[in-house]
Amino acid sequence: MLIAPFLLAQTPVQSFEFRGQQFYLKRDDLLHPQFSGNKARKFRYFLDQDFSEVRLLIGHGSAQANSLYSMAALI
Repeated sequence: MLIAPFLLAQTPVQSFEFRGQQFYLKRDDLLHPQFSGNKARKFRYFLDQDFSEVRLLIGHGSAQANSLYSMAALI
């Protein structure tokens, strides 16, 4: 699958200063347009599997759940 290589990429880190303190921000949202953050880690198992026999995939979440969007992108 073409999506899997992004999971091995390093997470972009941005640094910034605020009120004299240096902060580092891990930008998991920049990993991939369809899979980012904890969803990328959550769905890695599914990206590595052969589910050719699976005909139905059921997810549960709110109407605005990003995990459901990521799950839909798998198929």
